[in-house]
Amino acid sequence: MFNLSNFLGSLQSKVALLDLSATSLDDEGLHRAAQLPKLNHLHVRQTQITYEGMLGIAFNKRLSLRPG
Repeated sequence: MFNLSNFLGSLQSKVALLDLSATSLDDEGLHRAAQLPKLNHLHVRQTQITYEGMLGIAFNKRLSLRPG
């Protein structure tokens, strides 16, 4: 079974833009993605992210969330 959190962990510092629209991305996965050092843009349309999950990554000023 595909584990999104493990996938995000394997990316490390290789990605600047990531489109996770229409995936099972949740708050935990969002938090892990926000820690990727080079990630600037994250597309998150049709995911399981909650408002609380978005507040949880507010510390990351370089990351721009896109609705898709």
